[in-house]
Amino acid sequence: MKLSRLTLFTILMICLCACEKDNDVFNINCGSLVAGRIFDKNSDIVRNEINKLTADLEPRPTEDDKIGHRQNFDILISRINASCEQLSAQLICYACVTTHPAQSHIGVTVDSSAFALTRIIDISTPEDNVLSFAGIH
Repeated sequence: MKLSRLTLFTILMICLCACEKDNDVFNINCGSLVAGRIFDKNSDIVRNEINKLTADLEPRPTEDDKIGHRQNFDILISRINASCEQLSAQLICYACVTTHPAQSHIGVTVDSSAFALTRIIDISTPEDNVLSFAGIH
């Protein structure tokens, strides 16, 4: 009986630890972003945090989405909104900047007690690689 409980406890702990590691991949440093980094357009910090969230977003082309990232933007925006309650993200346009590779725009609003500030984050949207930060304005 003791062996069964010990085995069950061990399996439960392994599962919990594995879940925690997976969740860390998608956490962004909200304090760093909200405490001026979005405001002052510090692209190095924003690049690092956004690229954490896009590291696993490989393109999946479909008949309706030749580039293959449309669904990935839904995931990225959901991750931003879930990771940081001070930020509100929304897709402005998908593959709308005709560069090589194309770029997309995400609007990110920081809501402080005094006012709301929106910045546009440019996301590189390649057909053959993960999404990545391209700029902020």
